[in-house]
Amino acid sequence: MLFVVGLPMLLFGGGAALALVLTDTGGGPSPSSATMVMPSREPLADAQETAPAQNDPAQTDPAQTDPAQTQADQILQQQTGPAGLGGSIALQSIDPALQLTATVSRVIDQATPATEFVKPAAGSKLVAVEMTFTNTGQTQFTDSPLLSAWLIDHENRQYRPSVKQISEGQDFGATVSISGGDSRMGVVVFEVPQAARAVKLQYAINAGLGSQKAEWTLA
Repeated sequence: MLFVVGLPMLLFGGGAALALVLTDTGGGPSPSSATMVMPSREPLADAQETAPAQNDPAQTDPAQTDPAQTQADQILQQQTGPAGLGGSIALQSIDPALQLTATVSRVIDQATPATEFVKPAAGSKLVAVEMTFTNTGQTQFTDSPLLSAWLIDHENRQYRPSVKQISEGQDFGATVSISGGDSRMGVVVFEVPQAARAVKLQYAINAGLGSQKAEWTLA
């Protein structure tokens, strides 16, 4: 005769039953007649399921993109101009609070040196471009027109500004600083060959390092 006695026990955090099988041989119980049987059991549930994958920046939903960063990228890719004399071009820095409007009003060919000490070299002349900068942003704007402008002639040669002064207008000096809502007008002077004809002006804020380059047609 068989007697099965179940003993509950915990095995590695899971419930299992220990079955003790006793065999009645008719001669009374004997220690050797008791057989311990370890029942089979289902594998423990996988408590360490694969952790959810972390967000992959490369798979980020475009809808979750930072609007400020998107705007900055658009600014970096934007081209401005060309505009004609009297035309204004709006320039914006990566900082959305920093914005500038630049206007070219006239070109002065064969400009008169302010003194005899700033005369152009033999075979050269002074050409000045009159510009107005308006700070349409919310923060102070400071820049150096001496480092930000390029003059292009009819043979596609380019020239950087000169520090020489003329009688027909006041230059901006080394730097120009403009508060929000304020404006500054002045001339940017170039020294070019006598035969050169100025046809374009290019301007990039941040001392010429700005990603936008405004362009005006002068002739």
